[in-house]
Amino acid sequence: MKLKQFIFHPKTQRIINFIIYTVFVIFSVNLILKTQDIKVKALYLAITLIMLSVAIFAEYLKYQYHLAIKALNMECDPEKAVTIFNHLQKKDIFRSYKNDRILFGLLYYVATFDSERILKHLETYDKQFRSSIDMLFIRNVSTFQAHVYANNKTQAKKWYPEIVKLKDAKVKGHKIAPIYHYTELEALFYYMSNDYQKALKNYKLVNTAYMNNKELTQFYLYQYKTMLKIDSKQAEGIKKELYEVCNKLPVEKML
Repeated sequence: MKLKQFIFHPKTQRIINFIIYTVFVIFSVNLILKTQDIKVKALYLAITLIMLSVAIFAEYLKYQYHLAIKALNMECDPEKAVTIFNHLQKKDIFRSYKNDRILFGLLYYVATFDSERILKHLETYDKQFRSSIDMLFIRNVSTFQAHVYANNKTQAKKWYPEIVKLKDAKVKGHKIAPIYHYTELEALFYYMSNDYQKALKNYKLVNTAYMNNKELTQFYLYQYKTMLKIDSKQAEGIKKELYEVCNKLPVEKML
């Protein structure tokens, strides 16, 4: 059973939340109108306003977080994403997005192919990235990606088995959420092993239909680098697709 079955689209979630808040307001107003005691009315009104204010503020922060992720994953504009997230953190007086900063930072460094900062970030927050099987898997994949970006073939080949070990692992019946494209990761492994034919074969098997533009950027980048080793003319076609999605992601330094 896929995790996506339980995840609503952000717009759908906002509509659901709006309905819930509307029902809450109607119920609260009805309760206030039926109450005869002025002090009790004032108490109900105060509680309603406080709860509604907190809910609206939480929705605002959630929307800002959505915009930051959208700027990074879909618009491929990492600096815009950081600006939005920093604004969110300044407004987040309850520090409810403190832990999200850890994952967002990693996403940013992966998106910008910053291998050194990926590894440093994972080391700094090692405890958090060992807190669950999902976080440990993210750590292993990100470490592998960092070595791929640095073209460190020895370390990349060393870390790939750590991904394979956890791919189908279960802890108390909990299986890792399908957040990565395993066929693509295998293609990267073959690329780092200089087995370009196998890498290309895997790339052709990857279903890109559900990839966001950030994911497509990595996909086309290394598919291009793989094809370049086999057929430079065909590689140019892939390079064109890369430039159509990468926007402001720093792919030039990787070519």
